[in-house]
Amino acid sequence: MIVLQSFSNRQLKLKGRKMPLPRLTTVLTLAALVLYHQPLVAETSQESRKDKTFIAYGDVVGLSPFLGPGAAAGYYLNPESIAEVGYKNGRSCLEDSCQYETHLMELRLKYFVSNSLYLNFGGAVEQAVWNHGVAWGHEDEPNADFIARATTAGPAFALGNMWQLSHFAIGCDWFGLYAPVALLRFRFDERNGYNSSSRDDDERDARRNARALRPIAVRFHIGASW
Repeated sequence: MIVLQSFSNRQLKLKGRKMPLPRLTTVLTLAALVLYHQPLVAETSQESRKDKTFIAYGDVVGLSPFLGPGAAAGYYLNPESIAEVGYKNGRSCLEDSCQYETHLMELRLKYFVSNSLYLNFGGAVEQAVWNHGVAWGHEDEPNADFIARATTAGPAFALGNMWQLSHFAIGCDWFGLYAPVALLRFRFDERNGYNSSSRDDDERDARRNARALRPIAVRFHIGASW
């Protein structure tokens, strides 16, 4: 469970919503395919990368907080190194009264330490929004107590595998982190008769949330290189 700092000086945990069955099925199916074909594809991945110049792929499924789809494109510096630009997004419901939405842009280097095992490391910029007081499923209703918006920047890394057979590539970022060390922009908007007496505490906690670590977990991607 991912734990974030709350807007009211207490810990705020991701609501215990179960992963939708279609998404869970997709994760398990992709994991099974990857494990089943790993011996065959792992032997040919390094060879298949030797004559490639470009790669493009999409993130088809992932775990929180980056729940939504993503995409990336890259240029092969050599068979073991790819310069990439990537995008991730996601939405989470924090308890019953807060929504969190994020958009993350990355500029990174993918370095293969073996046939398929790689390390991603580089820099990222995130735009995040917290709607406090909005019930899940009512995003369009302007009933938030306050809305905090933040733009941050910092290092990001991930550990994963990418198997390649001819022009086809499938892989997964098994685990990673984004560390928002720099707060570039911050905005705090009061809504609907918000009790301004708690503004200092809420704004301080919102700034703390903006600087919290963002985990990257189990993001499967499928694409092609040429």
